[in-house]
Amino acid sequence: MRAGRAKFWCKALPLLLSVGGGFLLSGCTKVDNRSSVLVIVIDRLGVDSVTCSSEAPGFLKLCDESLRFTHGYTTSTLSAPAMGSILTGQYPYETGLHHNGGGELGVMSSSVESVAELALHAGFRTAFFAGSAPLLRRTGLHQGFEIFDDSITTDSVRLHRPAHEVVDLFLQWQAQVQKTNASTPFFAVLHFGDLQFPWAPTLDESGRPRENTVKAQIDEIDSSLMKLWSALEQRKQWDRTTITLAGLQGDSFDRREDEIPALDLHSQMSHVALMVKEGRKAQYQWTPKSWTFDANVSLADLGATLVYWVTGRDRSSESVRSFHALLKGPGEESELWRKDERFLPTESAWAKWVLADTYPIRSSLRKGPYLFINDERPMIYNTLTDAYEMAPLPSRSEKTQALQREFQAHANELGFRPFPNVPAYEVRKELWARELFSKRLGARVVTQTSLKERLLDDERAGTDPHLSFWLFLESWSAGGAVAPRTPCVDVLFSAIEVESSIALDSSIAKRCAFRGAREIAKWFRLRHSSDAEKDRVFESIVRVDRQRLSAVRVAETNLALGRIWESGPTRLTQLEGVETLLAQPEAQRLQQQIMRRSRSSTEP
Repeated sequence: MRAGRAKFWCKALPLLLSVGGGFLLSGCTKVDNRSSVLVIVIDRLGVDSVTCSSEAPGFLKLCDESLRFTHGYTTSTLSAPAMGSILTGQYPYETGLHHNGGGELGVMSSSVESVAELALHAGFRTAFFAGSAPLLRRTGLHQGFEIFDDSITTDSVRLHRPAHEVVDLFLQWQAQVQKTNASTPFFAVLHFGDLQFPWAPTLDESGRPRENTVKAQIDEIDSSLMKLWSALEQRKQWDRTTITLAGLQGDSFDRREDEIPALDLHSQMSHVALMVKEGRKAQYQWTPKSWTFDANVSLADLGATLVYWVTGRDRSSESVRSFHALLKGPGEESELWRKDERFLPTESAWAKWVLADTYPIRSSLRKGPYLFINDERPMIYNTLTDAYEMAPLPSRSEKTQALQREFQAHANELGFRPFPNVPAYEVRKELWARELFSKRLGARVVTQTSLKERLLDDERAGTDPHLSFWLFLESWSAGGAVAPRTPCVDVLFSAIEVESSIALDSSIAKRCAFRGAREIAKWFRLRHSSDAEKDRVFESIVRVDRQRLSAVRVAETNLALGRIWESGPTRLTQLEGVETLLAQPEAQRLQQQIMRRSRSSTEP
């Protein structure tokens, strides 16, 4: 009888004593009724990348139960600062994280409290699973996460963690959380970097290779999402989890020849996909399949909404607003959003990071249908009448001048300086490098011959060390150029017949200041040694070459993507040292053996 009464009160008293979604009674199990929060972020997922009318079951299932924001905008065209806004509800000028590199502007301030920290303090379990660079621990984005998994194993073939692997890692972690206490909510972020790698091979559900295209990577993400949704349903977590999916920036598939993509602040790069499914189905006033919201929102607003979901506190301000109330459907709240035309800033610190520190951060402001790009020659577009933003409003118009004064005054309040034009030569060089290295990686590109010709016509082309090397690399890869004979090459191959020499080893160490040179020299001098010793040296050369290939792949991918990572000096002005040695006629046999060894190690 007593046991029966205890069970009765354990079921009945939550209705009377629950506070903040949780309660604890002596003899009863702690139950937490709060929804978990799952944030999925995808590099280069523009608003038009996937539509809810497409044949993509993973996206469609989310569409069916989501509020879809048709006018969602990133806070930065670079991934790390955009992610920083999602995790703080603040703009980059507030978080201090402005770009993907290191240094002062590449790390989020430790004084900024992240949503993950708030969630952890509120009793949520927290985890972040990265799919690729640049969302790495060194950006400071790890604050508040019990697990921040950016340990992505890369090699010369694979430079990212595919979406299905990210999903698998999350599901393993979530299963452990659920096993510990099934009612404990989680706050987790899944990052998919797949769209950065259109040349990366993927397999469909039947195990057949897909084409190496952006569409194939979207299919990979879609099938991974479907796997995730099915697992959440099986674990009875689908209705207990609030899910948001957001692009970190758009993509310049039809790029502007006068813009560097990572520096471009037009809508093509700033207009992102954004949808939200609320946990614990409510009595909505709308039909999910037909409900979209068309007022301007930013990724910083999404961050403010995440703060509300994990704390229950609305931290809206003049610059950011939580849109949690919009999920209830059309009504007073949505009308207030449409009437309140805020300024939404978007920025890019790419030029300041990659080109020269003397450049200011490029900025834009959006208000209602108008987009203002804060250049020394400012541009204002009416996106209602000029959807592709091809024709700025005439500067002599009184209305344009009034808009410009309003936008400029707000930009000054935020500390944004007008941005000077990047020289056309620099723009052409970056775009041509993007095409060159995309082609080297196996992507399908349309060669801009005129772009290259205009680049070579510039008088600075002959003195630019980057361009000179990239032109050589293009010719060398096609068999039209010979690897240079360096002092290292001369000293190493001039003494192949020498059995052993301390002086020679010292000279090689001095002239060949890179890993692998002494091993190559030793391999040549071991022609009379035992096979075991020679094999040991050969294996060390293979390991060094694999590391070189991996570094080269990272660097070339970075150049193909428009230099959006911090990848070091590789592929900027010269061939790698070991690469130069192995390209010499004397090393032809060794190079062939390394290639055979590499092929055999990658075969199934």
